[in-house]
Amino acid sequence: MRNLIYVGDIMCSWCWGFAPTLCAILDEFGHQLRLEIVHGGLRPGPKSKLLDDEMRDFLKQHWTNVTAQSGQPFNNEFFGRKDFLYDTGPAARAALTIREMDAALEYPFCHGLQEAFYARNVDITDLTGIQTVVRQVGADADDFQSGFESEWSHQAMTAEFEKRRGLGVRSFPTLLLRDAGAVSTISVGYQNLETIRAALFHHL
Repeated sequence: MRNLIYVGDIMCSWCWGFAPTLCAILDEFGHQLRLEIVHGGLRPGPKSKLLDDEMRDFLKQHWTNVTAQSGQPFNNEFFGRKDFLYDTGPAARAALTIREMDAALEYPFCHGLQEAFYARNVDITDLTGIQTVVRQVGADADDFQSGFESEWSHQAMTAEFEKRRGLGVRSFPTLLLRDAGAVSTISVGYQNLETIRAALFHHL
């Protein structure tokens, strides 16, 4: 079976905007394609940014644009947070930990983290916030915490970002199609459902 490679970041607003499209594509093409998620690393660790006035204005503009294009909701109470560090590393490590525990839970877990962060203003840079979604998908919270807090999760995240670089991806979200070792680009950046459906039909 061919792999549909989704490259994104849980805390990328355009990836949240793209979530309904990805869901629709999986519903339509899931019998032909196996989803492979690659966590690209938007602002992890040293690249993280403090939610200061400049960052607030930057995010507000992006969120407004995402809603206009996709209709996806955002909880603007987020902008009242104090001393918030926009670090996408913990969410990526969390997803990789869930993948290691049960790969079938990775996609619903990632979607759950996105919904928690963007629609409900849950802090998914913090273990407590992340654990609400761990329980939501039915994973063992203690096993998750053990993996998430281990050195392995940091090494796995570094390897994941290297994988993204190896695919040549620089924009999120990106869809690729892997067929017998060859990788083709389906879409780069946010695209609507009809555009992606047409691109997939062209390649399948």
